[in-house]
Amino acid sequence: MPDLDAMMEKYAAFEREAGRAITNFCAPDCSSCMTPCCEAEVCRESLDSPFLTAIIDKYPPETPYDHENGWITERGCALEVGRPPACYDYLCDGIIASIASPRMRNAIKLLASLVSFIGEDALGSTHLAEIFNAEDLKKIDTVAFESKLAHAQDLLSNLKMLLD
Repeated sequence: MPDLDAMMEKYAAFEREAGRAITNFCAPDCSSCMTPCCEAEVCRESLDSPFLTAIIDKYPPETPYDHENGWITERGCALEVGRPPACYDYLCDGIIASIASPRMRNAIKLLASLVSFIGEDALGSTHLAEIFNAEDLKKIDTVAFESKLAHAQDLLSNLKMLLD
């Protein structure tokens, strides 16, 4: 049986660090965007996923969930941790187009995929955020999770050096 508390702490710490790196890179484009990509319906996944909900409960945001706007505020997402992986995976065409170097484009795409990566195949072929039965969280392959997390942390460290 996995130690869910320890998993959540490690996941949240990684998500915070990866989220900051993505935000630092994307903020210039996102802050001036007239058509933000964030959609309230995507926020809903954080409430449907027992794992993400548990992380949000453990590390609650200052701003509560809004049924009309989700976690989206005038300053961006209210969640520091517990965001649906899709929020990290998606990079708009404007961000991609603003990166002249193919190497840097690949680096930011890899950075954006890391939060999703550590949750892949957590239970068979089911992503950690897509396990919708809380009891099934007890069946997570923690060895695979730890391995993916360690690999993602190494990649994140290397990417941060490249992007700085």
